[in-house]
Amino acid sequence: MTDSSEAGPSSRPPDGGVPALPETAQPAPGPWQRLKEHKVIQWTLVYVAAAYTLLHGAEMLSDAQEWPHVIVRVLSMALILGVPIVATLAWFHGHRAQHRVSGPEIIILTVLLFVAGSILWWLSRAHVNNVAVAVAPSEPASVTSGAPSAAPDKSVAVLPFADMSEKKDQGYFADGIAEEVLDRLAKVPGLKVVGHASSFQFKGTSTDPGGIGAALGVSYLLEGSVRRDGERVRVTAQLIDARNGSQKWSDHFDSEVVDVLQVQDTIATGLARALQITVEADSAPRASVKSPETLDAYLRGLQSLDRDTQEGAEAAVAQLKQALALDPTFAPAAIDLSRAYLYVGDLGWLPPRLAFERAREAAMLAQRLDPKSPLPHVFLAEIHVVYDWDWVGADRELQQAFALGPRDTNGAEIASWLAAALGHWDEARQLAIEAIALDPLNANAYGTIGFAIYLRSGNLAEAEQSLRRALQIAPKYATGHYFLGEALMLQGHLDAALAEFSKETLDDGQLEGSAMVHFAAGRKADSDAQLAEAIRHNGASWASEIARVYAFRGEKDHAFEWLDRAYEARDEDLYFMKADPLFRNLEADPRYQSFLRKMNLPE
Repeated sequence: MTDSSEAGPSSRPPDGGVPALPETAQPAPGPWQRLKEHKVIQWTLVYVAAAYTLLHGAEMLSDAQEWPHVIVRVLSMALILGVPIVATLAWFHGHRAQHRVSGPEIIILTVLLFVAGSILWWLSRAHVNNVAVAVAPSEPASVTSGAPSAAPDKSVAVLPFADMSEKKDQGYFADGIAEEVLDRLAKVPGLKVVGHASSFQFKGTSTDPGGIGAALGVSYLLEGSVRRDGERVRVTAQLIDARNGSQKWSDHFDSEVVDVLQVQDTIATGLARALQITVEADSAPRASVKSPETLDAYLRGLQSLDRDTQEGAEAAVAQLKQALALDPTFAPAAIDLSRAYLYVGDLGWLPPRLAFERAREAAMLAQRLDPKSPLPHVFLAEIHVVYDWDWVGADRELQQAFALGPRDTNGAEIASWLAAALGHWDEARQLAIEAIALDPLNANAYGTIGFAIYLRSGNLAEAEQSLRRALQIAPKYATGHYFLGEALMLQGHLDAALAEFSKETLDDGQLEGSAMVHFAAGRKADSDAQLAEAIRHNGASWASEIARVYAFRGEKDHAFEWLDRAYEARDEDLYFMKADPLFRNLEADPRYQSFLRKMNLPE
């Protein structure tokens, strides 16, 4: 029996009423429960739904009223900033029903606005700044002399068009229309048009006209959007003065899908009129495609080719061939099929005889279908240089191309290849600089001046600078690390050269470069091992590179043996044989002069 004196306090109330139940400890609510109690989730979901509806309505209204695209961009950023604000207000007011904003709330909201705004500003600027650093402000003096000049007044870059379709599944269509507009504008005499590789670097960014204009060296930017609804398309375009952000011209164009390619002529005319440039009427306007399926296959092929991968190139070939099968008279598909075959041939993804002969067939078909286009002539000139080694034929095709329209990036670059192959260094350098000016974010243009001109003419420091620029623009630039390694090796920087060679793929010179560095460092056994592996891996596809390694090592008989193999295989790298520093040990050998004569190169 328990002593009442040891018992705890009585639970009976003093007035003798019903005893109170003892209170049990309640667990503290978890974070999710507290969010629900404060109605943060409910408020946020309602806000997101309302914001989405508002943004979608604004997009439709903007397109219908032809408002500048910046309005929708600003609204999007404002609505994103509203999410943390709504969540904070819900936390304080959703549960307590407090009507007056307190001091702590004001501080929190201010901090949230500052942090969120800073993040969004940084994200919108990051890509533009990363791209801009690769151009004029850091160009080596060997490429441009003196201070960068002001952008020409009659100069424009065509930015990727926005996909305004309801399902946002027409990105390939919008990109293709922008590319077609760019190609049409490039034919306007007196107008500088920046190449596709540079202007499309800004895809998916929040555009800052001043930054992009400075990066690309142009005074104007052409922005646009495409809205596809079944078999109808609306294309909206506006010309922005990059120097002050003002709108110079705008218009919209409605058409059937099969007629949409004719819009580019209307845009070109309107833009030229705004810039006070005379455009002659085309006596043979672009014909409509025969079916939406043809246009879809063609534009998907352009998008695949832009991926710059082997898989993308193979897909592009299939899609462009499909477009031609659907409409054998559709010249743009033939032109870009030739481009696709040249691409896979240049990178060795198809045997040269297969790739370049098919490129020739497509270019000649395009020439018959569209006699006024300069591009088939440019592509035939490239085939003459890299595959036929027909220097006279290449010059003839280039002259015909330049007679049909202004010299574009492709034309200037192929002309520089021809001059470099023949050892005309000053001409080659000027043409390469012209190609860079026309497409300042094109890694290929910097690669050409680096390995084809500076490296072979003995300007090793300039070669190194240009190749670093190419890799800065496109870190995956094919053979970029290989040629940079070569420039470093020839300057005696063996460790740095080996590091660059090791970054290259097995297909693009990693083994061959390592074999040369080990030999230069006196490690012949290591060089032999790397060379044997290079022969096993690349001997059948890149005989000219095996020849270079043997020549660098002074093993002349083996070098000429592999040169003969390269000649029989129509190795596409032989066109740059003359003055190649890796062949220097062969130049005094009579077999070298004989080989130059066989390739129709000057001795």
